[in-house]
Amino acid sequence: FESQEELQTFISELYVFLVDQMHVALNQTMPDDIQGAVSTIYTSSEQLRLFAFEAEVNENFEMAAVYYEERLVREPQNLEHWLDYGAFCLLTEDNIKAQECFRKAL
Repeated sequence: FESQEELQTFISELYVFLVDQMHVALNQTMPDDIQGAVSTIYTSSEQLRLFAFEAEVNENFEMAAVYYEERLVREPQNLEHWLDYGAFCLLTEDNIKAQECFRKAL
């Protein structure tokens, strides 16, 4: 390669090609009934909390709210979920919703 830029371009294109080939190979070897099951993998409450935190850090507050709300739908009696969502609402300056969350936690 004549320059570092050409090498980087080649490596990027090679990576994309290899990932595409990997997906083709996986789709050919995985039966359809297993592929359907993959999309229904259960996400734990802790994973949802981490996803919400990551979305917050990336300032994707809409997605963070979805994760927090999913935790509440799954376990509405869990005090920690209400407190986490309330703190998130304070962060996004939704004080009324935060107050509701903290009341439910009581």
